[in-house]
Amino acid sequence: MEKVLAERLQRQLLAKKHFQSPEETVRWMLAVQGQDYHPALWAIAMRTPGVTKKDLEQAVADMKIVRSWTMRHTIHFVAIEDLTWMMELSRDRMLKRYKNHMLKETGLDTKDLEQALLIIEAALKGKKLIPRLKLRKILEEANVDTKGQRYYHILWYAAQKGIIFIGPMAGKQQTLGLVSEWAPPSPFTTREAALKELASRYLASHGPATPKDLAWWAGLSVGEAKKAMEMATVTVDPVMEAFEPSLHLLPTLDEFLIGYQDRTASLTEAMRIQLDPLKRGIYRPLLFNGKVVGSWKPIVKGEKVTLSYSIHPNVQIPQTLLIKQAKAYATFFGHHFEGVEQVSEFQMRR
Repeated sequence: MEKVLAERLQRQLLAKKHFQSPEETVRWMLAVQGQDYHPALWAIAMRTPGVTKKDLEQAVADMKIVRSWTMRHTIHFVAIEDLTWMMELSRDRMLKRYKNHMLKETGLDTKDLEQALLIIEAALKGKKLIPRLKLRKILEEANVDTKGQRYYHILWYAAQKGIIFIGPMAGKQQTLGLVSEWAPPSPFTTREAALKELASRYLASHGPATPKDLAWWAGLSVGEAKKAMEMATVTVDPVMEAFEPSLHLLPTLDEFLIGYQDRTASLTEAMRIQLDPLKRGIYRPLLFNGKVVGSWKPIVKGEKVTLSYSIHPNVQIPQTLLIKQAKAYATFFGHHFEGVEQVSEFQMRR
């Protein structure tokens, strides 16, 4: 198991191997969970030592990396050149899976959705990037009902159909643009070629992994994921045989965990129950040598930040590594680092 963790740490750019720019990191990772914007920035920054928040947001502003509902009904950062073909791979399966859910939950049928798409396309044409709330107003002025969760599902459907993506932030709002005007078309003429590319790059950046892991991650059937892995060609740097001590402040839903269906190599069931008893996945894992040993939280007061953390009582972590990572986090987000503090005693639930 230690060899698996050492290999995953290296391939996930958390040990030894690194890139210089955010776009290189995202391209290598193939996709980085990006539902929550700022945690997603930290996930990329952790894997690109020395990158600043300004550097990363400039890469987003320059459309080198973008966000969309690429897989699993959730948002990811991807390189702009990977957007189209990745969407196409899981599109039909995702639309089929959630079609009845949308109709049941919101009343949206295909006719309603296609009408909304025509309005969205017309509004965004000409390489416009429109803030999310403004686009909603445009739809409402065209008599499209966006109440409740309808607007979210309209945007998701538009993304799955290859119409829109999420561009740079406008203040605290997402902007939306047309895929056809900003992203290159798929370079693959067959689905098999795209599957081979997906599996090759997934294994290079996330391996070791199984077909079930790839199926979960990419929204494929297990059979198709297995076929993709059989076609894959993977060339990576030699993997270190032993651990160099490492500690990471993982954001919620980081690829190091969410990138696999089976996470037991890094997260024991007892630890998962302790940190996430409701199975919501909403916690910040403290990772030591590839294993989750507790959780952490930034306490921000004005421009100052203190790192609060809790760990298993049988685990000791080097304070030098913890402080180094906490300082990196503070620096990236422009905070003044105040220190670290261990909070209430960590009691494992049985």
